Amino acid sequence: MNKLVDLHVSIGKKGLLLFLLHCYWLLFTLFGLVLFGLLPATNAVYELCNDEKYQEANAIKLFQSFAKSFRKNFWRMNRLGLFILPLAALFSIDLMLMRHYVFTEADTTVYLLIQLLIVISLLFLANLFWFFQHERAWKPMLKKSLILMLGKPGLTGQIFVLMVGISCCYYLLPGLFFVFGVTPLIYFQLNLFKQKDAYVFLPEKKHTTV
Repeated sequence: MNKLVDLHVSIGKKGLLLFLLHCYWLLFTLFGLVLFGLLPATNAVYELCNDEKYQEANAIKLFQSFAKSFRKNFWRMNRLGLFILPLAALFSIDLMLMRHYVFTEADTTVYLLIQLLIVISLLFLANLFWFFQHERAWKPMLKKSLILMLGKPGLTGQIFVLMVGISCCYYLLPGLFFVFGVTPLIYFQLNLFKQKDAYVFLPEKKHTTV
């Protein structure tokens, strides 16, 4: 009985943590006028989920830590956004335009190829955000993100399944998206990295646990 109670308490605490992080993510994304706030806010969720000391933090301390991370990495993340956001916009426009065309076999191939590139880009970005917590130089960060994605296909596949699973949950229960947003994906991704020993890709002095 005690174990069952402890389990419910633990789930409740994690749910509250993810809800608060989502609220702060929305607030700071809007504070950055969406375009400039999206990446720094997303990175702040990664940073706070990546460190156990924030798991038990109260709402005020969590907000202060979120704001600190947002300010600290604002310009650095937006430099990354100079490459990511135009590419994301291009993919989105291509997909929207193709929905209005009558598909030939060649069109279908291009459409599926664009979707595949989007999935690969999302998987790469998931790794990149994680390495951002441990690396400062862009070159090793980009290189290791690609190596991790290709070098651990099992882990990459699990992250893909996680993305699909959470997307299906939001499709069936759309209200959950407004409660938790991207935070469950980030939280469970980091736990997968811990279980699959992705930390071997980090410098020796940076080998810490989530």
